[in-house]
Amino acid sequence: MDSYKIVFDTEGKAFSRIHTLSNMEGRRKEYSKTRAILAHAKGRGVTLPEIRKTHRELLDQTLDLLEIVKFEFIDSRLQMLK
Repeated sequence: MDSYKIVFDTEGKAFSRIHTLSNMEGRRKEYSKTRAILAHAKGRGVTLPEIRKTHRELLDQTLDLLEIVKFEFIDSRLQMLK
């Protein structure tokens, strides 16, 4: 959830001083459904099989988001400081 917020909150501009993703909207859609299911499943009418499927995919998606944070945010900031 925290990685999602770092990468995509406020349309990708929350950390605009550090970095803004290219093609942010296209990349965001892939993860926004997972976030919605995890954060709001009870109120979104999500079925139990869909929640289970999301849980199975969660580790891979978490690693993908952490890669984005590391390589596109942290590393880009380090390059700017050099």
